[in-house]
Amino acid sequence: MVLNARIEALLPTFSLEGQALVLDQQQENLRLRQQDEAQQKEISELKGKLEELQSELRELKRMLFGQKAEPKPRLKPPEKPEATQEEKESREEKRKESRAEKQQARAEMPTEEVILPLSPEKRVCPKCQGTDFRKLGEGETKTDYDFVQAHIRRRRIVREKWACRCGECILTAPALPTVGEGSLYSPALHAHVVVAKCADSLPLYRQEKILARAGLPIDRNTLLELFHRAARELRVIYNRMEGLLPEYELIHADETTLKVQEQEKCRTGWIWVFLAGPMAFYVFSASRSGQTPMRLLGDSDGILQVDGYTGYNEVTTPERRERAGCWAHARRKFWPVLNTDGKALAEWALEQIGQLYKMEYRAEERQIVGSPAHLRLRQECSGPVLKQLEAWVDQELPKARPSSPLYKALNYLKNQRESLRVFLKDVKVSLDNNVSERALRVIALGRKNFMFAGHDEGAENLAVLQTLVGSCVLAGVNPETYIADVLIRVQTCPQDQIDTLLPWNWKPRPAS
Repeated sequence: MVLNARIEALLPTFSLEGQALVLDQQQENLRLRQQDEAQQKEISELKGKLEELQSELRELKRMLFGQKAEPKPRLKPPEKPEATQEEKESREEKRKESRAEKQQARAEMPTEEVILPLSPEKRVCPKCQGTDFRKLGEGETKTDYDFVQAHIRRRRIVREKWACRCGECILTAPALPTVGEGSLYSPALHAHVVVAKCADSLPLYRQEKILARAGLPIDRNTLLELFHRAARELRVIYNRMEGLLPEYELIHADETTLKVQEQEKCRTGWIWVFLAGPMAFYVFSASRSGQTPMRLLGDSDGILQVDGYTGYNEVTTPERRERAGCWAHARRKFWPVLNTDGKALAEWALEQIGQLYKMEYRAEERQIVGSPAHLRLRQECSGPVLKQLEAWVDQELPKARPSSPLYKALNYLKNQRESLRVFLKDVKVSLDNNVSERALRVIALGRKNFMFAGHDEGAENLAVLQTLVGSCVLAGVNPETYIADVLIRVQTCPQDQIDTLLPWNWKPRPAS
């Protein structure tokens, strides 16, 4: 009885100590679980960071050592339906027209007649040994196409003077028009220097060597003066094109860097391109701010097709221009994802974007681009694909790890959703903005060759001349012929007739 009493007295003590031990163990387990969860979270974050860095490293290696251009999507060509007899006849007619145009262009080329005489000593008959020959018509003829190496000629210009027999009057023949007073260099040489730099991306030091081989020793500083003088003379045409730019309904735009020289080191400037109708308008700015598109387009309405850069936000508002997106940029965001654990998702997204492009290829094949039938094709075939892609983005975006390549790609589609849908309601809008990127390739090549502009004014002059040369290319006009002509005509052209000198309106003067 005494033992039982002592055990009953100790039971509360053991119960309290046991409970304390259990509580301590529970707290320890909780602490370990929290520590483990924190470690797992840290490990997950480190894995994500490692994956992001590995993706960036692969992209940098590709930029340094691999293919520079975006990989082309491997799309199966659309199935071509059997062409109708009318379509076959139309294609054949177009081929005939193309051949006829080329033949006509060759027929209108300047022709030099080369006569190959048969010398008298070779006019001996192998049968009768006679030498009495008569000429048979024109002879055998053949046409070939010869290359004449570029050359420089020195002209001695003599202006005739006539004196009246009365002794009171002397008349002098009018002088040839020049670019600038007292210039030693013709408009054609000015035009050659401009086009070689703006169309062929030849820096002036290379032109200096080329002209020296052609027989004209000329310093590159002189060539630089010819280039800038041409820009100053033609700026009035450039200003007129700037005034016309806001009037176009659909404009494509993009921008790229251009180094500008300073005393210690070069700084970064920007060349913008705005494609509108027959115009390729380039403009230089010291920064990438949205002031440039706002200054050029202002409160104009219409559509501006660009990438996702925020510098265009101010000019793409409900009361101004509608923004159309670029599916090439959206597609490009998924290429880095192919090197991560999101590869399967990226492949699916690229396949869906590829379906959108297939519809455009089909429209080209059917020759309905820009027609109401093209718009119906987009709405009936591309629309459901786009709807499915948008639903997929909404589903996968919350699952993606922030800062991962997949998240960036999905977030771009989410943020640009409205602008990427514009092509479904306006057939004039392209699926992408690649036309602007192509227009900037000449700037990128020139940037690689001549590296930088000497100063802001030089970069502005480059934009002026690049605009005229690029617009000539769009209009199918020889830029050398155009610039050599308008350098003279612009000096006397009335302001209200300056539109006649725009590249797409220009007509060469008839030969005198």
